[in-house]
Amino acid sequence: MLKATSVVSFFGHEPGKAVFIGIYDMNGAKTVTREEIVCMADFQQLVEFGMNGAVAREAIQLFDLVPNNHLSDFKGRVIVSWPPPEIAWSRWANSKNKFEVAALYDDSILDRALPDWRELVLTWQQLQVMPMKLRAKLSEWRGVYFILDSGSGKGYVGSAYGKDNICGRWLNYRKTGHGNNKRLIGCLPQNLIFSILERVSPDLPPEEVIGLEQTWKARLHTREHGLNDN
Repeated sequence: MLKATSVVSFFGHEPGKAVFIGIYDMNGAKTVTREEIVCMADFQQLVEFGMNGAVAREAIQLFDLVPNNHLSDFKGRVIVSWPPPEIAWSRWANSKNKFEVAALYDDSILDRALPDWRELVLTWQQLQVMPMKLRAKLSEWRGVYFILDSGSGKGYVGSAYGKDNICGRWLNYRKTGHGNNKRLIGCLPQNLIFSILERVSPDLPPEEVIGLEQTWKARLHTREHGLNDN
């Protein structure tokens, strides 16, 4: 009987092709019930991102997979030909299945081009999985940002000029759901939408960034009709 010690992960790329993601080593397994699996935070996050939440079986084998750094430099860069039938995406890597390299890219195709800052709009859920490339760019930017509570339709204006700039502020919202802002505490984090109103020089003095923030609060009326309390 074949017994796997590792799992090689791929994503479907196009008909007959798959993109390499990584290798994961087996570190044990346990059986869980349907009720246990649907209550797991990781499972619920997948449902939020569009996965069908139905679980057909009463008992599921849950594997503990540990990332293996072997070939990690090729993540998103290697495209392989997927042997037919394409409907079967779970395969044993034995002699009957050949995964020939169809393409090798200089850069990972998983890294999307960053949008212009004027077009950047992120939900609170998307903050949870923000790519490192985007985090690095947001860390360079000071500026004034806007948070919309889609539940109430009200907005909040904030500024970022401290450690890690906009990235640092948004990661705080990711962690707390409200950033310790009084009127945001009553909002559901999953209703929050983040965007940038104005990007400024990375060395602009904090008092000038705060001054710009005040003008945006006045123009958007977020004190009287929004979520700003000062």
